[in-house]
Amino acid sequence: MKCQRRILRISWRQFVRNSEISTLTGLPAINDVIRHRRIAVFGHIVRLQDNTPAHKALQSHVTSHSVVFPIPPEVVGLVAHVV
Repeated sequence: MKCQRRILRISWRQFVRNSEISTLTGLPAINDVIRHRRIAVFGHIVRLQDNTPAHKALQSHVTSHSVVFPIPPEVVGLVAHVV
């Protein structure tokens, strides 16, 4: 939103809702763009051969500080169609 506000020359002091800014710029929400790109990359990795490091990393569980990060449900549905 910060960049979109700059493009439109809207100061942070002005009361303009983020939804109004999105409508004015006509750009998709950044969350949608990131989700689409993640799923696209995931689709490419799933189709790789089993011995490829990226494919092996996808099959392993990612852990950090004893927290397991699950695969999002929409991505799990894609795997079911590929496998």
